[in-house]
Parts: sequence; C-alpha cells; structure tokens
Amino acid sequence: KNYKFQYYYQIGVLNNSPSDKICLNDQSRLNNIAYKEKNDYSDWIYLINENFLKYKLTINNDLSLFFLTDISNKRSEIFDTYNNICNILLLKEVIKEKRINKILINGASDTFINSIKSFLQVEIKVLNKKHKLKAFKNSLTINIFKHFRLIFKYLIYRVFLVLFIDNEKKKYICKTIFFTKYPLHFLDDTNLEEKYTYLVKNDDKYITNLHSDGLHQSLSIFRSLVCRIKIQQENTDKHIIVDDQVTFKDLLLSILDVFRLYMPFKNMREKKYFYKNIDISLSIKNEFNFSLQRILGLLICYRSLNKILKSITAEKYIFYAHEFAFGRMITYSLHSAKKLNTFGMQHGVLSRRKLCFNLSANEIPCGSLNYLKSVPLPRRIIVEDEKSRILYQDFGYKKFIVMDEIPRLHYLKNFKFSSIRKKNLVVPGLHDFELIYEAISKVVRDNPYEYFYIKPHPRSNIDFNRFKFPKNVKITNKHISDLLAEAKMVYVSYSSVGIEARSLNIPVMEIQCPGFFSESGLND
Repeated sequence: KNYKFQYYYQIGVLNNSPSDKICLNDQSRLNNIAYKEKNDYSDWIYLINENFLKYKLTINNDLSLFFLTDISNKRSEIFDTYNNICNILLLKEVIKEKRINKILINGASDTFINSIKSFLQVEIKVLNKKHKLKAFKNSLTINIFKHFRLIFKYLIYRVFLVLFIDNEKKKYICKTIFFTKYPLHFLDDTNLEEKYTYLVKNDDKYITNLHSDGLHQSLSIFRSLVCRIKIQQENTDKHIIVDDQVTFKDLLLSILDVFRLYMPFKNMREKKYFYKNIDISLSIKNEFNFSLQRILGLLICYRSLNKILKSITAEKYIFYAHEFAFGRMITYSLHSAKKLNTFGMQHGVLSRRKLCFNLSANEIPCGSLNYLKSVPLPRRIIVEDEKSRILYQDFGYKKFIVMDEIPRLHYLKNFKFSSIRKKNLVVPGLHDFELIYEAISKVVRDNPYEYFYIKPHPRSNIDFNRFKFPKNVKITNKHISDLLAEAKMVYVSYSSVGIEARSLNIPVMEIQCPGFFSESGLND
C-alpha cells in the first residue's frame, strides 16, 4: 500500500489480488520455458558429477553417488530451483517488453531473491522476506540428525527381529521378483500390491522395504514392528524383507558413512553455481543438504539388498520409480549382482515437463555396467501406452515394452457409478496440498451448500488439524474408486486421478497455480 506500481506478477496464491493493476502472469508461456530449458538444465546438473568423482564419492569404484542424489534427480516438485529459473527467464522477457525499471519483491525466499538479483539489471527492493526457519529445517546438520533417527529405528527393529522373528536364511527360486514398499502400496491384503495388481502370480515374490531410506517411506518404530508381525502372520513366503538383512555392522558402517561424506558435501555445497548467469547457489545448497540424507539411507538399503540378491534366482526383476534415486539403487544392485533382466515400470501419468524423468544426453549408458559417468537404467522400460513411450523417448530412454492393460488402473475394471453423485473431489499431489487448497478456497466459499472432499496423497504426512476448514470441506481416506463413483467434479493438479476421472467422463478441473509450471500430463 505504500508503493505505487502498475503491474504485478505472482508466484503462488494471493490472499487478495491488487485492484486496478495489470497481472503479467502467463501460464502457457511459463510452461513453454519449462519445456524448452529442460535439456540444457539437465546437461548443466550432470556437470556436478565431476565434483563427486573428484572427492571419490563412489561405490565399488563403478557407481558415482551423484546418481543417488535428489540433485541428479532434479526434484522440481520438492525444490524451487528450476521453477525459480523459469520464472526469472520469463520476467526478463516481460521487463524488456514493458520497459520496467523497478521491481518490488514481497514475501519471497532467500533462494529466489539471491537468484533474481544476480540476473536482472533493474532496481530491486525486497519487502517481507520469508522466515529462515524452513532453511534451518533443511540444513546439513538437521538432515544428519534425521538419518541418525533412521539408524535408531533400524537398531530397535534389529533387536526385535532377533528376539521374535525367525530370520533363517533361505534360497528363493521364482519366475518374477517385484520390488515394493509395505504398507505404502498395499490396501487391505498383504499380497495385493496396488501398482502391480494382476501381474503378480502365485509363484512370484516381492522384495519389500518397510523403513525404506527414511524418505520414500518413513514409518515409526511401532508401525514398522506391527507391519512386520502382520506379514509374518499372514504370508511369510510372499515377501522377502530387505529390512531383515540390516545388521548391526551395517548400522555401524552407516555411522562411518556420515563422517566420510560430511566434509565433501560441505565443500561442494559452498561452491558458487550459475545457470545461464543466474546465481542458484543457495538453491543447490538446499538440494545438497537433502541429498546427503538420501544417500545415507540408500546405502543402508543397498548393503542389505546385496545380501538378499545372492540367495535369489528369478527370470525377471520388475520395479517402478526407476527414474528416482531409490530405483537407481535397485538397478545398480541388480546389475552388480549380474541380474540383468531388469524392467522399470511406469507408475503414473507423464508430463513432457516432468523434469525428474529427463536425462542428460551425457549420462545415458551405452551398454556398460560402469556407472561413474552414466546413470543406472533398467534394460527395458514398461510403459502404459504409446503416448508415454514417445515422452520417455524424449526424456532419453531407448528400449520399451508397451502394456496391453495398465495394472494400477485395475481397480476400474468393475467400476460402477453410485446412484447419487454430489461430491466435489479435490485430489492434490504429494507436495502441493496447501497451494491447491488455497487455489480452490474461493470456489469453496462461494458454494457453501456444496461439499468438497479432499483425498490426501497416500504418502502425505500433513497435519490437517492445523487447518480451519469450512463446514463444507471434509478430509477423506476412502479408496479413490469409491470417491470417483460419487463424484460430480474432480479438482486436480498433477495427480494421475485426473486422467482416470476423465476416462470415466467425470468433469475435471486442472488447477495450475500462478507462477508454477505445470507437471500435469492432463492437457499435454
């Protein structure tokens, strides 16, 4: 209110839009920049691997730990690095077009402020800078403490295992091995995995994680023990539990990993990082902090998985999330054990702007099992349809199998609509609940007699008690098939539920948050 301005540009949802001002947001233009920059940015990120090799951060001298980081994965749904870049590149064009010579930045993070000031040659004044508490929560030290919490969980689990569970070593011979996490991808049946469904036959087995790396799935100590007992009681032979193989020695090695990796990570994150003359050093620093915790957790999984693979003989090894650090660890472990019939399975709807799937041209392997300079990839990618095959090809992948039927949509096979369809269904992604809710809040307020049901992402850990929802908003954990059967409208961001709803002829509203490029494949 104390400043005169003609234009505004928003990143996120505003409580009140400025009256009598011109909004310069252009979502289509932002999405185009996100698509056009993805290859250059992927090539730029790949160069950070040189630092990992310099510090000899490898496994067995044939895998660079860089490929097990969130930096390498380019997690745009977690970090604002790439979104900031795309916005700043768009703002440069807008400033030139409108002949703007001064910018007021209201309520931005240090990462955005540092980047925009380094690049735009105009006067910039910062108001109401965001609190630094979030940066502290993602500091290198805090991420190390989080890993020690994971070590403690594994320690209690190991003691319980020795006392109560028969952990006799066995040999396993089966046709297909499926990798999964329990209970994340199981509904009521310990044998029915929601992503694979009908693919899993009676003589197939799961290699199953409970604690995972402490990030893909994070169970409390009590919850992990309850899950382990349930698997033991219901079907001992179907699941081969990775966590069972984590020994006291592995946990000691993990503590040593902390000391081995701390100084190299500290040194690498303090470097200056410029992408096309934009200083993104603070953003990359945050990604380094988070990536250290990721690597430490994955190394525990890697060592225990290595032991399991020595006792398994199978014709095929199938797993999803192969594009992410966890999936890359699985690929590397299998190939190191000379189990080369590996299949990475698509696990959701793709978008051509889905940065974490995009490979640098320099990191695509050429048949070698040495992954110091190339990323571990499964030998084949199982894709859901021809459109997905084309997108994966654009991302840099080469060999494909196209599914006849999509397993994760198996629940729609006997789908029937309810006779009463009055629900407005809101389905946020894993990381964007608050943005999505703010974006639809006006619709909620304007329709007080309509009911809006929010279905949280299965891996969401949001505390909904801290929100004051109107009476016409309900949080529900009912199965998505039951909710779709009663839905008259579905609101989504990048959730695959939007595609499923549209296939059922349910009206779908895609919510694109201002200043955030879309990672949805709904309207690609």
